[in-house]
Amino acid sequence: YFRRMVEQRGAGLYVGPPLRAGADGKAVLPFAHALIGADGTFAGAVMIGLPLEHFAQVFRDLPLGQRGVAWLRMADLSPVYRHSQAPG
Repeated sequence: YFRRMVEQRGAGLYVGPPLRAGADGKAVLPFAHALIGADGTFAGAVMIGLPLEHFAQVFRDLPLGQRGVAWLRMADLSPVYRHSQAPG
């Protein structure tokens, strides 16, 4: 993501594919944004990794019904997280 921030400063928020992070190796969804100096030069990047567990909490309250499924996907439609209230 860092290279993308340097090369495409005006691209806005970058959301990357899930990755393993931290000592516990839990999956996170990385969000990054370029820091641009007053003179317009690249000054760094800010990144946060949102644990995929967060989406379990958010999706749990969706009224999906017994056969409903909720997906979180990347822009290319690759799956990030799937939630279903059906057993199994």
